[in-house]
Amino acid sequence: MSSSFSDSHGEEEDVSSPPSSSSSDDDDGDDGDEGEGDDVDEGEGDEGEGDDVEGNDDPSFVPPSSSFSRKKGKEMTSPRPRGGKVTPPYVATLDPELLKAEAEVACAAANTPDENADAVNRIGKMLERGLHPDTPDAEAQQAMRLAAAQCAKLNMSQAEVMRRREGRLKDEGEMAGGMGCVFVTPSGGADKKRKRRAQFATWVHELIGAASKLFKVEAFTTHHVERLKVTFYGIRTHAVLAAKTFEKIVNRVGELVARFDAKKAAESSGGRRFASKGAATTAARRSYAEGLANGLRRAANEENDAAAKREKAREEKVAKAKKRLSSLEKLMQRCLGATGSGGAKERELAEKIKTIVKTEEEKAARKAAVKDAFVAPKDDASDSDFDEFDDIYGSSDDDVDSGHDDASAGAGAGAGGDDIVFAGEKTVEELRLEAKARHGVVDLTADDDDDDDDEELAKLGKLMKEAQEAVQKSQESADVAKALVVHRGDVAKAVLEKEKVKVRAGRKRKPAKRVRDAYEQGKVDSAKIQLRGSATEKMVT
Repeated sequence: MSSSFSDSHGEEEDVSSPPSSSSSDDDDGDDGDEGEGDDVDEGEGDEGEGDDVEGNDDPSFVPPSSSFSRKKGKEMTSPRPRGGKVTPPYVATLDPELLKAEAEVACAAANTPDENADAVNRIGKMLERGLHPDTPDAEAQQAMRLAAAQCAKLNMSQAEVMRRREGRLKDEGEMAGGMGCVFVTPSGGADKKRKRRAQFATWVHELIGAASKLFKVEAFTTHHVERLKVTFYGIRTHAVLAAKTFEKIVNRVGELVARFDAKKAAESSGGRRFASKGAATTAARRSYAEGLANGLRRAANEENDAAAKREKAREEKVAKAKKRLSSLEKLMQRCLGATGSGGAKERELAEKIKTIVKTEEEKAARKAAVKDAFVAPKDDASDSDFDEFDDIYGSSDDDVDSGHDDASAGAGAGAGGDDIVFAGEKTVEELRLEAKARHGVVDLTADDDDDDDDEELAKLGKLMKEAQEAVQKSQESADVAKALVVHRGDVAKAVLEKEKVKVRAGRKRKPAKRVRDAYEQGKVDSAKIQLRGSATEKMVT
């Protein structure tokens, strides 16, 4: 073993940003290529035709160090029969320590049933089904969508519970930090005689970035002589899920690469730019793998973009809820006569609260007919003016004793400014109510004995309570989401400090020659192991 945690190689910058050889859809890898096999990058770069030296997939491939000569009939150092079965370039396995820890957690969960533990188990089963080689494409995509959605929902629910209980997110319990490790080994085994660390293709690092983005964790790699150790770290639940996903993705990509007809793709390119047919076949197979990895990485990026849109929509929802509550508060003030004018517009609230203000004129007319009230015209009106004036107490044609003089009528007219005036003990209050109603301001304090007013106020109060709850819920959701982002970063740093790991940025890997058709086919086939989906749009991340 040539390195340890303290000598870990390649982290955030290296993993989170795609290599230059596969970051562009239009770049076929011609630029910057230094010839066949020249882009070996000390255990990290793409290796051209020698990408998987120890276990090369091409039957006609000849290792550079071999003494093989077709003319002399010598055999290769590691002979491969023509037409033999092509094996996946790499094999990924979970860290045994991780599996042991998971078994302990599962045992503890069995003794003390926990809803969150059950959710994690369900997510694991979804991932296993979605990434199984024999799972149909449609079912695989659906399983991955549900897994991502459940993970986002679980993470938010855990954060909300802790924030309400503790007042803030802490590095403990469900929000505690941790690691998840995966070992990636060349399927042909490492060449220990060379005494140099194993070398891995660019697309492996591309898959690390995809898994990291999907589960919102960080990652770094540690190179050993015989294998590559990939460590995901952050919130422990997410780190473990990222490790499991990465392990299954690498093996699934390997299966697809092994099935791919690289020889046909190489022939379609005419074998140009390659030293031999074997080199072209190897390049086609590697290009196909890069296309698969690029498609998965782009899917993870799109999922992150969708999460950013959901965050923006969450903020807009909070603003809209606050605006609605403000409108309701203004309306309540108007109904209670707390404001001097009624210039505010109800907008969308008008339909919901129109029962409060739509019948004020009818209420004023109803009050005019109380038993001790008296109605008279302010001018010389004839009896015919009241022929059609009927109410619950009878017709206005009935004999009534006016009992008032022109002075009171004039005073009432001046105060109210209406065609009719009210006489009696409540004249002033009724006139004030009528005047406010005419100007769009409803004063419900002027008639405390009216049960209808209490009912209307109760309706308005219910609307206000619902609006306040909506504001509180939306604000809490937004606050938790922001706190979760900060917590992820803090936990990741804490994990590195706890494990005493010093991470450095990995070197840039040189681009290798690509077979364009194989690369494009890989991007198309990446949908078979798609990681994103619309189901997550309804979840909070």
